[in-house]
Amino acid sequence: MRKATCMSLLLLGGLTFLNANDLELEERLKAIMILFEKSETSLQEEIRSLELQISELTKQNERLKQELSTERRKNATSDTLSKAYSTTSMRNTLGQPVGTDSVPLIDINKATKTELLTLPLINGFLADAIIKGRPWESTDDLVQLQGFSPMKLRRVQNLIRVGPVREITEVVASENPVD
Repeated sequence: MRKATCMSLLLLGGLTFLNANDLELEERLKAIMILFEKSETSLQEEIRSLELQISELTKQNERLKQELSTERRKNATSDTLSKAYSTTSMRNTLGQPVGTDSVPLIDINKATKTELLTLPLINGFLADAIIKGRPWESTDDLVQLQGFSPMKLRRVQNLIRVGPVREITEVVASENPVD
């Protein structure tokens, strides 16, 4: 609409000058009209280019939504499977059930390195780090250890516990050396 208004004003102005028989002004008017046409053409091309970019971004967005949906379905399936395995069905490396009344959970404040190595995903380095980091107040504190991710914690959390820390009683020397 702006273009039409500008063009009509220029034409009216041009007609006035044409009546004055000014060829130079007529050439200027033609040049201005050509510039308007070029500007319009370049703007239309830019609009087409932006529309194509929007179309591509929309397609890409749809692909990402589908991938996200697929990943959510996979995660939901794996969560369902992990919930299906209760602690009563888990077994340690010796084949004994873990987390039942017959075999207690492993206390990370008292367990030996060998006992810690029976846990899934726990290697010698992590077992040593668990022992060195004692006393633990909560099983969640294990994620502070290098190499102990929240994912590892989820895998072993149903297999471990934090028992009370044994206090070291101070030995008082008796006055009688025979005692």
